[in-house]
Amino acid sequence: MMKNSRYSLFIQNLVQDGLIFVFLLVVLSVFRAAFLWVFADLLTPNTPVGDIALTMWYGLRISLKTAGACILPSFVFATLAQAAFLKYPGPKVRFAWTCVVLLILSILFQMRIPYYHEFHNAFSPFIFNTFHDDVGAIVSTSISQYNAVWRTIGAFVCTAVLCVLCRLWLKKLTPLLSRPFLKVRRPWIAIVIICIFIAAFAVFVRKGGSFTYYGSIYWKNAARMKQHLLNEAILDDIQALYRARRIYRNIRDTISDLNVQDVRVAAARLMGQSEYTAPDLLPLLARTAKGSTQPPDHIFVFVAETYMMWPLLDEYKAYPLAQGVRRLLERPDAVLMSDFLPASNGTIFGLTSVLLGIAELNLQASNRPTAQKPYETALSVQLRKNGYKTRFFYGGFPSWENVGLFMQNQQFDDSFYAADFGGEGGVWGVPDREFLDGVAEKVGPEKSLNFILTSSYFDQF
Repeated sequence: MMKNSRYSLFIQNLVQDGLIFVFLLVVLSVFRAAFLWVFADLLTPNTPVGDIALTMWYGLRISLKTAGACILPSFVFATLAQAAFLKYPGPKVRFAWTCVVLLILSILFQMRIPYYHEFHNAFSPFIFNTFHDDVGAIVSTSISQYNAVWRTIGAFVCTAVLCVLCRLWLKKLTPLLSRPFLKVRRPWIAIVIICIFIAAFAVFVRKGGSFTYYGSIYWKNAARMKQHLLNEAILDDIQALYRARRIYRNIRDTISDLNVQDVRVAAARLMGQSEYTAPDLLPLLARTAKGSTQPPDHIFVFVAETYMMWPLLDEYKAYPLAQGVRRLLERPDAVLMSDFLPASNGTIFGLTSVLLGIAELNLQASNRPTAQKPYETALSVQLRKNGYKTRFFYGGFPSWENVGLFMQNQQFDDSFYAADFGGEGGVWGVPDREFLDGVAEKVGPEKSLNFILTSSYFDQF
């Protein structure tokens, strides 16, 4: 096989893509470990080593996506380009692109440290508000209070070191790993096998180390640990920015036509006044009730995701479906409303509507800045004032739709997620049977509100 044949150049370029993919995974893992080391004092005392190992493992899986996205331009504009044009400088283009990627990763890592110190998140949606703020003041503050200059210098030094290591990595291993492929007698067979492998590898990377959706990991279900710091460490900087961007766009798109003056005009009409002067909308939301002389000791509110009415209809009574709910309906004090207007067309919207008592207008309540404070209308806030201990239970992950932070801000005394019920289960958490058994164990004797979100209607269950 000639040294500079189309096949040999393709193999050498492909091997280099693979080596850079592994190199980026190592870099991202080192940054993740460094992040945990910097904030080690925020971990609970005697955090098991197994939890740290799991965090690194989940982080490695989700970083497959980041590394895959980073080498895609290299594969297209270096490997494939040189396969088409033999004199094209594929290796030089690849190395230059890799240095750019390493610089971006180094800068983001330097940004992540002070950002987490300030906001306790690895980049939140509000980072994009920078473009609408006093940029000059932000830059000045970054320099004076967060050592932006030294951090920038550190990022460039780190990039230089990583680029040197990357060059040595490629120089030492490219010939060694290319050699077996260059000895094949029928290159076309090798090309077919390689193409099949690339297709399968792309799926594996896209799903975060899985070939199925149910086994995948991504930003919405990445918070699989009990500690917030560990969950934030799972996301590398690119994935954290991706999460922030997705949430920011959702919020921006839902309020693009909303302005304060229109809200005040509508509020004045509802109050029968010519002008609405209150600083907020609480007067519109206030409701009073006489209440019971014998309030219940325990209140259980179930939000059953995609739960359907048909198993409770008389024509299906002969089938062993929803027997637990049927037993509840047989009680003399049970009430069944067969016709009910749905809160919304999405789980999080239905959940926030039931909890907050506010009609859902697709405003992403759990991700809005106002969600950083308790809503006065929330069941948890009102019942807590009346002496109830408040608990939220969900068999999924706190990273889903920001529900972990949201429920904490709505004054739930305790919140429990997949990690509290024996593991991850699947892409959406643990099955409801295991989940609800765990809920029963965590309800104590004191007066309590127990707000429970189930999820067993997902296909995986």
